[in-house]
Amino acid sequence: MLGLSPAAWNSAQGQTEGRENPPANEQPSEPDKFTYSVNIVGDLEKPLKDRLEKTSNLFALRDRPPQSRAGLTRRITRDKERLFELLRSEGFYNGEINAVVDETKTPVEVTLNIDTGIVYLLEQYELRYAATPAGDTALFPREPEDLGLALGMRARSSEIRQASRDLITRFGEIGRPLASITNRSFVVDHDKTTMRVVLDIDPGPRSVFGKLSMAQLDTVSPSYVSRLLTWNEGEIYDQRKVEAFRTRLVGTALFDSVAIDHTDTADPDGALPIELQVRERKHRSIGAGATISTDEGLAGNLFWEHRNLLGENEKFRVAARAGLIEQSLNADFIKPNFRTFDQNLLLNSVIRRQQDDAFDEKTFAVFAGLERGLFDNWRVRAGPSFDYSILNDATGERNVELIGFPMLAQRDDTDDLLDATRGTRLSVSVTPYFGAIEESVSFAKLEASGEAFLSLDTDSRFVLAARSRIGSIVGESTSTVPANKRFYAGGGGSVRGYPFRSLGPLDIENDPLGGRAVLELGFETRVRVSEDIGLVPFVEGGSVFDETISTSLGNMRWAAGLGLRYFTAIGPLRLDVATPLDKRPAVDDDFEIYLSIGQAF
Repeated sequence: MLGLSPAAWNSAQGQTEGRENPPANEQPSEPDKFTYSVNIVGDLEKPLKDRLEKTSNLFALRDRPPQSRAGLTRRITRDKERLFELLRSEGFYNGEINAVVDETKTPVEVTLNIDTGIVYLLEQYELRYAATPAGDTALFPREPEDLGLALGMRARSSEIRQASRDLITRFGEIGRPLASITNRSFVVDHDKTTMRVVLDIDPGPRSVFGKLSMAQLDTVSPSYVSRLLTWNEGEIYDQRKVEAFRTRLVGTALFDSVAIDHTDTADPDGALPIELQVRERKHRSIGAGATISTDEGLAGNLFWEHRNLLGENEKFRVAARAGLIEQSLNADFIKPNFRTFDQNLLLNSVIRRQQDDAFDEKTFAVFAGLERGLFDNWRVRAGPSFDYSILNDATGERNVELIGFPMLAQRDDTDDLLDATRGTRLSVSVTPYFGAIEESVSFAKLEASGEAFLSLDTDSRFVLAARSRIGSIVGESTSTVPANKRFYAGGGGSVRGYPFRSLGPLDIENDPLGGRAVLELGFETRVRVSEDIGLVPFVEGGSVFDETISTSLGNMRWAAGLGLRYFTAIGPLRLDVATPLDKRPAVDDDFEIYLSIGQAF
């Protein structure tokens, strides 16, 4: 039998998942090097062989060979130690590793012959507690099954070590955060090919949350941080509430680092003081961007943002857009956790000037509302709005005053905002409008859109993406609905390959009239051909209708194209070329080109 000390156990197992930095004497240099190839052989299951190769420095440092045979020998010796550690983490405690070096070949061939030996099983897992006052002892873990283990299972050291960590975590969830393991005994019996584990545990005193102290707060209000707490002082300590508090703090984006800890001893009344240490990040930022396309021309964007305007995580953002079609100035104010957690106060105002073939507009609009989470991944938003517009379209110039009440529900469980590979997005909005043009009007605008992403491989080198959009306006005729509230389709962000807003009804000069219904579909296959380059063939279709939505695909116009992606740290740079498949004479060009940042959807 072989007994392993806790220190040896932790030291041996702590390296199985990492990879050491190459020693200085193995760094590449210009003189002749002792190049080699390496292979692992043996009766090994593929997952284990893959892990062995990923753990091996012989594999990792093949492109940085040693300068001598002695250097290769040292590398092999260290590698055998690492691989033995990995075998033990998988329950193999009597494995053999023999290294064969064939110097007659060029490059030198290194073969690691690995015999895992017999799998060792967990024979005993005993938890022994120090004397503890009666109370919540019924919640103490007693059996290996309470920690995800079972007698007779493979004695994987990684799982057994994790069980020890889970044990301490479990005590932290039942009011005993000062629990500790006072003694560990791990015995490997080579005769019986088993392992026996005995842990001596001091559960510590039962504790409650004590006073919270905050350090290193500079511009963030302590009262705001206190409102994010997930417990009340005097409550039974629960580590899960501490982690929830940490998640809330990280979610504010106010801090570069967040550390929450408790003192080593509780007060006489059982209160455990909590210590919060944070490092604030910079709260101001400025940014710029640009897009260019053959139908909309060049447009530039500039923004300034403050994420802690009044000391309580208030976000104030001013954004300007200048393009051939649209010029606008937009101001947003968000007060998070307004009156209650996860409820935001939203204020928005915009001044916009727009000139295109559909209509010209000068608009001032404001909105005030509330936003909050609802169910998993869902957020809802609602509030009143006011629009004042001077419109010039096919019917002439009109002044429009509208009061609305936008209501929006959104769901997003995708893995990335700018380059999603998995998940779905869904958005549903309903906005009733009341106001006056030449006479009073009232109508409602309903719209829904969705996106779905499916990765075909574990590395997401092949991703299928699809999107849809459907909408309808009820209550007024198309000519009565203000031109800037109608539906339009075509162009970037809609149906690539067709001019901006050109799909649907046209007047005698082929200018868009817009409509009361819209339907769009889009499909992409995203192929990552290298770490930096991707190709995206796509097909999109859609149209705008004057009356009700036509579900016949024959009433839609389709386009196809090919995109090039260059992946950067801030998202992919996108270049798309699309051609209309249902080209209209004197309306559509042979192709359209789009250049922007981020995927098309």
